[in-house]
Amino acid sequence: TTGIININAPQATAAIAVTIFDLSGKIVGTSKSNDTTANVSISNVSAGVYLVKVTDGVSSYTQKIIKN
Repeated sequence: TTGIININAPQATAAIAVTIFDLSGKIVGTSKSNDTTANVSISNVSAGVYLVKVTDGVSSYTQKIIKN
């Protein structure tokens, strides 16, 4: 990605929350949604590898992303 992460979680049972971490565990971005989709901007962080955690209060999913 270069700045915006679009998240669609159709399997979610409730509204989702998204947290973005750098590899040291520091939170660099968050977003809460009223449904199962969210858009998160990471334009303010430097290029590198990050982890995106999506949770709906019951389950969670983590994915690695690379910002160019």
